[in-house]
Amino acid sequence: MITEVVVKKAAFYRAYILKDAARQDPEERVWPEFLSRVAKLPFEDRVISDLVFEPSVFGEGWVLGVHKPINTDFMSRVDSKTGRIADLLDDPDVADGGLSHSTAVYFTGLGNVFALTGGGGNSSPRANAVADFLQTFAPPPEGAFWKTEPLMTKDQIAKLRSSKGLVEFSSKFSTAQSLFTSEDDASGLVGFAEKLAERVGGDLEIAIQVRLPAESRNSSVKEKLRNMVLGDLRRLAAKGTGARAKAIVAAGVEEEISLVAHRLAEEFEIGKLGPESRQFSELMQALLNVGAEMEDRVTEILEG
Repeated sequence: MITEVVVKKAAFYRAYILKDAARQDPEERVWPEFLSRVAKLPFEDRVISDLVFEPSVFGEGWVLGVHKPINTDFMSRVDSKTGRIADLLDDPDVADGGLSHSTAVYFTGLGNVFALTGGGGNSSPRANAVADFLQTFAPPPEGAFWKTEPLMTKDQIAKLRSSKGLVEFSSKFSTAQSLFTSEDDASGLVGFAEKLAERVGGDLEIAIQVRLPAESRNSSVKEKLRNMVLGDLRRLAAKGTGARAKAIVAAGVEEEISLVAHRLAEEFEIGKLGPESRQFSELMQALLNVGAEMEDRVTEILEG
């Protein structure tokens, strides 16, 4: 059987309450107890706006499954083994359908932060479905509403400034901001890009990746690369550049740092799975694992 490592991404969000245009951060609840109570409700009570909410337990941890039934009107089914194509609703092999796009949600127990990963790409329910879930099963005060927002990391520019140097740097930026206005003696990465734009006579979108080879990684070169980046930091680490660096934060210690605030997300592997074993329950278990592993990172962000 052919196997491959399946890579998924867990995105982290924070739930909060909005009342009279003012934000409120409610006290954290004991999510395993809360989800276990929801799981005992009849099926029909766990359907909200055509979404089905199904908490599941894995050991002592709970994960919420959010399922969006697929509308099978006018769809067909292809059986590659038999070469048979049939109207889906007339195909006895699929009975009454029952297919859905599904999303797994893990509540970290920290500041109402939860991790979310979709099993069906863009068609799977998103974070706003969690707000609907909480609105129904953890109703806020009258006139208030549950909302969600991405959990944002802070930039690590202070760590860049205090580092002993850089061995890698990457960024994407545009020359449009100051096309043809740079000084004749412009230097650094931005100055080089602007001179290219001047030569071609038009704006350029620049994607740059700089890496020092092993033989060039002496302290002087690493410091000069850091200083070059710091000199152009306003442009190189602006919003949307995705600027990242590998910095020397201590003797012999390299650390990957982000120079732009961004949404917290973490890629994870489910393991080597055959096509027959890619079950939603495996995705839920994997999300629980990665959510638990990211607790220190979430705490760091919440505490500032």
